[in-house]
Amino acid sequence: MTESRTKPVDVLVVGAGLAGVSAACRLAESGLQVRLVDQALSLGGAVLRQAQQGTDRRLQGVHQAAWQALMNRLHQAGDRVEVSLGLAFSGFDNSGAAMLVHAQQVSHEWLHPQAVVLATGATERVRPRTGWTLPGVMTAGALQILMKTSLRAPQKRVVIAGSGPLLLAVGAQLTKLGQAPLALIEESNPLQHWMKSAALPWAYWREGVAYLFTLIKAGVPIHFGHQVTRIAQGDAGLKLTVQGKSQTLHLETDLVALHDGIMPNSYGMRPEGKLIWRVAGDSALGLGARASAAHGERVALDIIGLLAPLSVSTAATAARIRQLDKAIETENNAQRLIKGIYQSDEAAALRALPSDTVICRCE
Repeated sequence: MTESRTKPVDVLVVGAGLAGVSAACRLAESGLQVRLVDQALSLGGAVLRQAQQGTDRRLQGVHQAAWQALMNRLHQAGDRVEVSLGLAFSGFDNSGAAMLVHAQQVSHEWLHPQAVVLATGATERVRPRTGWTLPGVMTAGALQILMKTSLRAPQKRVVIAGSGPLLLAVGAQLTKLGQAPLALIEESNPLQHWMKSAALPWAYWREGVAYLFTLIKAGVPIHFGHQVTRIAQGDAGLKLTVQGKSQTLHLETDLVALHDGIMPNSYGMRPEGKLIWRVAGDSALGLGARASAAHGERVALDIIGLLAPLSVSTAATAARIRQLDKAIETENNAQRLIKGIYQSDEAAALRALPSDTVICRCE
């Protein structure tokens, strides 16, 4: 592996999704030199993943307008933001130097930034289930990325199971690509928490109702208050045992997509030393896409205050910080409500597992 060194940068931003691009734009607008890197071959992160067939094609979502505004700002930043795709961040050495690996070129380089913004998004949680290690079982997030990068749905029978609003989103996206899911199995019962649902911001309502309408119109069975308790290999695919309070269902399918929520994706990455280090977006908060752009900019303003304090010591900047903090708090409150709406007894489900269940798997 060959080594190369690039020109100095003030801030390294790792991750080119909503939070990372938002942070990079605000940093550059203050006059700082920024390096924005992502191991993917296109900008957008998991939420706005680009299709492989063309640079402008995407599985359209509700965050497209916000993303386009960021792309306009990134273009205006010019050479103050150096964008490097297909470049993986590998960590720091004991001097505070960041190692970046070019997978396709089989080379690496070292950077010595004054500050780092980690915006690597969230990681998906999936609870162990009997048979969850079988071929044909994947995460709902992985299925969503597959659809976003190929713009095609798997030509198979698909059951989406677990808990959380992502199940509705993935089911609706499958349907829009011409392959509606065989069933959607939601462990919680959101309909029982209608008062919490009523307190959600209108944008959440609009998105959720749109997904639900798409699924109902396509005739997709949605089983609230049910959970997949067993996945087994059958003669013609996978056999699922689905348990509800008053009934047990048996389904046959080709593919199972599981999802039980998300958690921040920044564990073990912080370096030692005096390097300024900030975590942005879902890497820090796990609040979803709506909070990511605001938090990315908020983190950037924090760094600017340390590296270029004169550029942010204005009344307008103080007002902007208050606006961003309010937006982040609004999303934080919304996510608390969603957790209550989608609450399920995961501890009981784990206790009910047979003693020979494999509890660790790689995606």
